[in-house]
Amino acid sequence: TKEGTPCSKSMGEFEPFEGRTPAAMAAPEAPAPAAQAAANGSAKPGGANQGAMKLRKMASNLTVEDDVEAFLENHPYVKGFAPSKADRELFNQLCETNFPETPNLRRWFEHMESFSPLERGDWQ
Repeated sequence: TKEGTPCSKSMGEFEPFEGRTPAAMAAPEAPAPAAQAAANGSAKPGGANQGAMKLRKMASNLTVEDDVEAFLENHPYVKGFAPSKADRELFNQLCETNFPETPNLRRWFEHMESFSPLERGDWQ
């Protein structure tokens, strides 16, 4: 065994527990379609990477108007990292309509509720 390993078995070895084995050992998974296409030689070079890069580029250019839920996943406020008039306006609008159902918007809404109306009124 390697020094410093707390167990005598390597990380890839498992013993069945109550007759069950980990799913990874039970049955080999079918290769992903991209892997099959690469094996057949029909894959486009950089196809998967281009798709991922395109998604990242779209996310980096995301604005509030595009998708508030997605924007709030990485930002505490509607316009970025400080409360603004846009936060106040959206909060007031949601107070009149209904409580948000999506997780990021709900978190943001509950955070906005923690400010007094006077504090929200000072946001520029």
